[in-house]
Amino acid sequence: MSSESILDAAFSGFRLVRRRPGILPYWIGVQLVFGLASGIFFVWSAGGALSQLAQASPQGRPDPGGTLAALGQIAPAYLMLIVAWALNYSVYLAAANRALSRPEESRFGYLRFGADELRQLGLVACLILVGVGLYLVMVLAAAVIIGVSTVMMGRPHGISATASLVSILATFVAVLLGLAGMVFFWVRLSLASPITFTTKRINVFGSWSLTRGRFWPILGVQALVLLFIIGISVVGYVLIFAITGVVGGGSAMTTLFKPNVSSISAYLSPVSLVANLLQMALSGLILPVSLCPAVDIYRRITGPSDLATVFS
Repeated sequence: MSSESILDAAFSGFRLVRRRPGILPYWIGVQLVFGLASGIFFVWSAGGALSQLAQASPQGRPDPGGTLAALGQIAPAYLMLIVAWALNYSVYLAAANRALSRPEESRFGYLRFGADELRQLGLVACLILVGVGLYLVMVLAAAVIIGVSTVMMGRPHGISATASLVSILATFVAVLLGLAGMVFFWVRLSLASPITFTTKRINVFGSWSLTRGRFWPILGVQALVLLFIIGISVVGYVLIFAITGVVGGGSAMTTLFKPNVSSISAYLSPVSLVANLLQMALSGLILPVSLCPAVDIYRRITGPSDLATVFS
């Protein structure tokens, strides 16, 4: 496969924005509303408990009862946020598929809420479960590798320096293998969303056969997309720092990385509000860049033979 083909697929999100710039107000607007609403909900439901948990006991002694009570209030709020963000992500997944597969349906920036979005939500839930399962398997395998290496190199009265070094190396290798395994599965399952959208049924592992023999080209596309996202994020956050610095002075960086969630009024302070709105706007800009390449790859693989060959 040529480097031009990889670049062409990686730039699919940019092409969509160039051809359909009218989608940006919708994508950014929905992201702004959703981000602000979810932030207010979390502060209202768990902000006080989170602030309490972050503060040390006045006597310096831990309070297990208070900690458990705070965690009991925070956990349901986090769970609801995860579900809400998964639904939000599913809406954008369906929109990216619709934009490239049915370009004529451009009303509301391709954003809808219906059966396509619910199928994407089911797919996201399945992929989360698969990811958690893979993570647990890899953690267990890493623990076994580290434990076996430590036992084999240990001594009856303690662990030698050599055994410690071997254990460190085994840990490093186990982490690398785990990361490589996650990347491998991420690439092999990367076409699940467009398959689900096209076939109108949740299909997690149909991507496995489509990506067989195409791992490296697809990885190349995803690596380029990641670089694009990093570049956009760096430029975006430089601008966000500058703008929030004008609004909030020296507190801008603290507000960005540690917003005040003690109350809704504190969360909606001018500098916090500007910072949140700008971050959500940046997220809305990144979404087409990150979501469109997988759809473009799927269309090339399943399209005419002259397109399919670029990923063969």
